[in-house]
Amino acid sequence: MHSLRLLSRLVLAGLALPSAVFAVGLGCQTAQGGYDPAPRATVEGGSEKCVVRFVEGDEKAELSSAEKKFEFKAGGRRTLYLNRFGGTYTPGTNNSSTNRSSIASYSAKIPAYAKGDARWSKLLTCVQGQFARWNLEVTDKDPKDTVHIEAVVGGLAGNLGLSAGIGGIAPMTGDCDNPVVERAIVFVFSQSFPDDQEECQVVAHEAGHALGLDHEYLCADPMTYLRDCGEKKFQDKAASCGTYSPQSCTCGSKQNSVKHLDTVLGPPVAPEPPDGGAPPPPVTDGGAPPPPTSDAGTDGAPPPPPPPPTGDTTGPTITLLSPTDGEKLPEFSTVTVSAKLEDPSGVGKAVLRWSIGAKVTEIDCASPFFEVSCTVTGSTYTWKIPAGKGARTWSIVAVDGKGNSSTSAARGLALGDSTPPPPPPPPADGGAPPPPDDGGAPPPPAKDGGAPPPPASDGGAPPPPVSGAPIASLDGPAEGSAFAPGASIPVRVSAKATSGAIAKVQLVWKSPSGDTGYTLDAVASGVFGIDLDLSPAASAGTRTLVITVTDDAGRSTKITRTLSVAP
Repeated sequence: MHSLRLLSRLVLAGLALPSAVFAVGLGCQTAQGGYDPAPRATVEGGSEKCVVRFVEGDEKAELSSAEKKFEFKAGGRRTLYLNRFGGTYTPGTNNSSTNRSSIASYSAKIPAYAKGDARWSKLLTCVQGQFARWNLEVTDKDPKDTVHIEAVVGGLAGNLGLSAGIGGIAPMTGDCDNPVVERAIVFVFSQSFPDDQEECQVVAHEAGHALGLDHEYLCADPMTYLRDCGEKKFQDKAASCGTYSPQSCTCGSKQNSVKHLDTVLGPPVAPEPPDGGAPPPPVTDGGAPPPPTSDAGTDGAPPPPPPPPTGDTTGPTITLLSPTDGEKLPEFSTVTVSAKLEDPSGVGKAVLRWSIGAKVTEIDCASPFFEVSCTVTGSTYTWKIPAGKGARTWSIVAVDGKGNSSTSAARGLALGDSTPPPPPPPPADGGAPPPPDDGGAPPPPAKDGGAPPPPASDGGAPPPPVSGAPIASLDGPAEGSAFAPGASIPVRVSAKATSGAIAKVQLVWKSPSGDTGYTLDAVASGVFGIDLDLSPAASAGTRTLVITVTDDAGRSTKITRTLSVAP
């Protein structure tokens, strides 16, 4: 039902705010459509302000039969981390552990939640209640390297360079078979929501998108844009999708939020007792249980190993053996991943994280699945994975006998003629990794958490290109073109990478009502496009298009063009 092209499509689904009130109203049906050669969007349509589409991942990636089975297998319970501390988020493949976001178009600083401890505690409890039915841990403790979805709660849309009317935004795959963005970062701009219950519902809404839920035309469900029907909870009811009118859903004519989350999350699992559930030893005289017998182990089992030394808080040492970073291997071959893991307390668990774009699979050496195998020789752990074609990224997680964990650096791998993805650069000060040198991306926001200054709108000459930046031209519309309200404006950009590939082509529409961002789709070889439908209510005056073409190394080329609206 869906083309292969949709497997690598990432839709940005957002909540837009009416300009007159701080209330959740929806700006555009971002989770719909995407099947035409070029996307369509209405500009200057009142409160319809949200980013509509973003393409992420390796367009050339092809999966092996094994990868098709485990591509989105995250293993066990998922985690939703509510981040009240903000942070700096840089563009790239979604990775909630390294603050890489497919939504960010430049290094953006989101301020901390500013409503105090009591309201935060109330928000956390409310979101936990929204997802209590499912096997999802909702926490405000940073899971760090553990695979998780992160909801950043704080600031305003301007901190991310978005229009003021947006109250929240999240990535969505559009892939009906594998709907979860496992390491998604969603944003909820809490300063837009004076009402605590509404803020809670927006967090559930944005997290719902990352878990694969579409916008729903059902007022009682948090995935809706509809208002004034009381408290919202996920509904066990088949409903139409859509924002202000019923529409078909991305994955069928109807959507049932509860049934969908039942499928992707499963029911909650009761925690096991610390002793694994074994009954306590019998008490013979009402006092302490008898000591263990002195002949333990005479039944043939070896005696238990001595306890590890006290004071151990360091995880295992991980030495990556193969493949080397950036190594190229034949397509559709079996990849051998080896690492040496050492710890005085012993290694209790070894996990391979295998990533295809934002899709992460965790493969425990003790229980590999499908066609994957894992063997241990001494301190060397070796996985064998039947892989397909394109770019992959892998890393190792090791846990010692005392529960201390370590995570290796990520390594890139190319199968066939694809270029391996560069691993995220190490942070300079233990914080978020520095942004890529994008040679013309908007400057970072001010230190006071305000919105970044907008790009120049004078239509002047673009900044000098960065060495190796993409070669790009705006084929249409022409400079100085005039359009009447209600007209359609086809935007077409020719773009070619000098090395690597084009990662994204983005457009900012600058008008008297504010700036709105869109992402262009590939409509032909080397050509990207979007059709902008100018609102019939658009006022006369000058408009500016700012096009940014970015390659997979983060280098960018910017084009500015001036238009006019003439009634």
